[in-house]
Amino acid sequence: MMDSLPSGELEMSPCISRKSPSLSKSVGTVSLEQFRAQLVQDLAGRAVQAEDIDEFLDRLLPSPGANKRRRRACRGPSKEVNPFAALEDADKMTEADVVRLFGEAVSKHNLAPGMVFSRCDQRPEFNGRSTRRRKKGKNVQPPGDDTSQPKIKRMRQKIDAALFRQKDAPRDGRPHWPDQIVPIEFKSRKKGNIRDPFEDLKAGGDSEEGEEEDEGDAEPQEDEPPELEETSGDDDEDDGDDDDDDPRAPGVDQFESNSYTRKAVRGQLTSYVDLLFSVQQRVSIFMLFIIGRRFRILRWDRAGVIVTPSLDYVDDWKPLCEFLRRVSRLPNDKLGFDPTATRLSSADAEWLEMDDLAVALQSDVDSTPRILNAGELEPEGEEEVEIVFDYQRTLFQKSIADPRWPRYKLQVHDAPAPRNFLVGKPVFCAHGAIGRGTRGYIAVDCDTKRFVWLKDAWRAFYNLVEQEGLILQRINAAPGIPGVPTVVCHGDVGKQRTATAAWWEQKDPQPPPNSPSHALSTSRFKKSTKSNASSTSAGKASSRVTQLGAKRKLPEDERARAETPDSETDSEPGFRADCLIRRHKHYRLVVREVCMPLTKFKNGKQLAHIISDCLTTHHLVATVEGLKILHRDITDDNIVIFPKIETSGNIRKLAWKGILADWEISKPITTDGSSRARQPERTGNWQFMSVSLLNRPGPANISDDLESLLLILIYYAVRYLQSTIAHNDDVATFLDECFDCYTINSGLVLCGGRKSSIVSGIIAQALTRFCALYKTRRYDNWLENAPVYNPPPSPTPQKPSQTSDTSDKRNILGEASEEERRVAEYEADWNAQPEIARKAPPPAPTAVERSIAAQVKDHFWMKWAFDKALITDLGWENAVRYRGGDRVPKGWESPHAVIPVRGRLPGQKVRDTAIAQASRGG
Repeated sequence: MMDSLPSGELEMSPCISRKSPSLSKSVGTVSLEQFRAQLVQDLAGRAVQAEDIDEFLDRLLPSPGANKRRRRACRGPSKEVNPFAALEDADKMTEADVVRLFGEAVSKHNLAPGMVFSRCDQRPEFNGRSTRRRKKGKNVQPPGDDTSQPKIKRMRQKIDAALFRQKDAPRDGRPHWPDQIVPIEFKSRKKGNIRDPFEDLKAGGDSEEGEEEDEGDAEPQEDEPPELEETSGDDDEDDGDDDDDDPRAPGVDQFESNSYTRKAVRGQLTSYVDLLFSVQQRVSIFMLFIIGRRFRILRWDRAGVIVTPSLDYVDDWKPLCEFLRRVSRLPNDKLGFDPTATRLSSADAEWLEMDDLAVALQSDVDSTPRILNAGELEPEGEEEVEIVFDYQRTLFQKSIADPRWPRYKLQVHDAPAPRNFLVGKPVFCAHGAIGRGTRGYIAVDCDTKRFVWLKDAWRAFYNLVEQEGLILQRINAAPGIPGVPTVVCHGDVGKQRTATAAWWEQKDPQPPPNSPSHALSTSRFKKSTKSNASSTSAGKASSRVTQLGAKRKLPEDERARAETPDSETDSEPGFRADCLIRRHKHYRLVVREVCMPLTKFKNGKQLAHIISDCLTTHHLVATVEGLKILHRDITDDNIVIFPKIETSGNIRKLAWKGILADWEISKPITTDGSSRARQPERTGNWQFMSVSLLNRPGPANISDDLESLLLILIYYAVRYLQSTIAHNDDVATFLDECFDCYTINSGLVLCGGRKSSIVSGIIAQALTRFCALYKTRRYDNWLENAPVYNPPPSPTPQKPSQTSDTSDKRNILGEASEEERRVAEYEADWNAQPEIARKAPPPAPTAVERSIAAQVKDHFWMKWAFDKALITDLGWENAVRYRGGDRVPKGWESPHAVIPVRGRLPGQKVRDTAIAQASRGG
């Protein structure tokens, strides 16, 4: 493993807050094209090019039972016959003809024994009712009153084809996403390489051959799938600014081409991978991309993608045949499937057991908050009452009702022995192919048959980054801290980790620590952390793609250690500051509480109570000796509701309490104020992140988390409660401009104008204090950076000229005139601090403002204010839920550009370009 940077090189990990998960939480509708455009930005700088097909196959798909020398010698079919001879003119064919002839070649020549090439582009995935076994008199279907729809309809996508195991091969032309082994996407090459998502560069940086026409002249293909309709015809014209405006254009990461059409295809492929990662239990995904008579193989994981060079499979057909042969011979775990996840069939006993557990029982407890009757929910003796709440059963019913989602038995590696859990469709599934990929399941413990919550994620894998379960266990062990999930078991999933970052680092070895190049690379990264934290492209610090021909030799022992993705040691690595591709490790956590989302709250008082509960939890965890942990990821998804029994005297009641979940990216609070970066970047939630972190990325502190809690309270009060806002469109507009919008300044994506200045009671009081906090920070920052005035020296006296006018006093006395002195003074001020010198100082805070600003730097005032509001403020007592549930109209569209870009991205209409270049919102 390469050495990490010395301790203290970076004080913080840059926060990249605008990613796919934030887009999916936008107030307005998000189209599939817009989602794909965001995926393109998520992927930026995270593609690594293999030097050749041999390297790719030997390291990532080693042939079973053969050494390296033999692998290279036994490629392709046994007979020396070109199976793709019929595709000689593939560059002139339509996409449909290439798909048909390629499929015929695979079948006729048996290129993938035991597998079937199936077309998947005829119809989207079937979404009818489940045909699983029913029991008489038992309804296993969920209630029909659920009108919620997915934000982005990913399941409606259709890839061109895929390789399936023979027993699972479909014949109905649908994608059958859960069964795909190798997804395959085709594109026509009639117009050259403009639909190739990547661009090979020759040694020296020249572009590949075959880019015959400008992409703006690309004509729509008669067989173009619906997913790319908006990239055809007039909308596919190059706006002429992409290459100049994109900050990556000047020689950085050119392998990920900046052309509009290539980005559209790259987003399309990434969206397929995002869906496969969600539906299947995968470590990695091998994908085949074919454009005309050329192909690429892509290997995706949660960190990025490794891509082969583009090869001609007609002239050089053996490499592609070898790939197909290896895919057909290797077991599923070598093809990227998770061996700790066992897919269930309808004949399995566990499948039938899940059906039985989905049936409501009379013993299920009504979760409605209420005063409990005598003896109700009281334990017999000292044993804990086994409670299954009604909403938990309903959640489980829904998780196994959708026939498009498979069921699994998942293994959690906990000491002293692994434990097994049964799951269906995830209740929560984070959007995006790159990143932690968090999925939350309501699961059945195979040992106890109880419902539990199982979190499956790809955690950041670096020194000092703890497993979430270890953090929770420490909090659970501390006395008197409520509102935190209770750990059942947890553990890393074997040696499953991402490989993309290791590939990049192996191709770009780190210079020795004391070398000039090492100092240059680290200093560049340190300078770039502020700009990259909110940049429109998360990859400007350095070029993270090794181009063809730029080979770098590794020591033999290091290369041998990296032959396969799973060959790394279990030790946690440090991170290289010049590589922003993150390392991830597969991780599962099981907790006892199966909670409700925050959207289920009943009224304003209950909403305030729930957030107050989480404030109390946050305060205790951040201040108790031995813990002192800062959450750093306060979002509405991480505030959940759990019914608990409370006793006050002789009165027992069932109350909905707030639980503060997801402590994965929490961090210890340092006593000396120092901070050390633990990973190349950390993500956050755009909507509820503090203005300070959005505009001036730095270490998170208590006030940032408190501001996030306040923002959630405002958002939910405006969106879900009755109010004086007359029109629902006004509600949607306010939320969009305050929480979703952004501004672009000098290439940086910053907080929207209205969020910087938002909305009786606690909200007004809290906002007053946060406004004072920001006023104080602005002024103190100006004082810290303002130029110190030093009067400029007078110009050097000059001797009077013999020809000068003797009446010119300045020349006679050898002194500068008043005008010259002023000009010199102006020049000195102008050159000292150009930006600050042109700005007037911000208003200075008063003593009162400094005093109230300090009140939101810790928890005490916020806790006091919440308690006072809940006792004395009748506004919360009388705040009722909006009768329609949600005040944002169904199908509402934001008038602002959804994706922050300079230039045009796929999914962004031409008319939106000017908006995106300037700002989104006010």
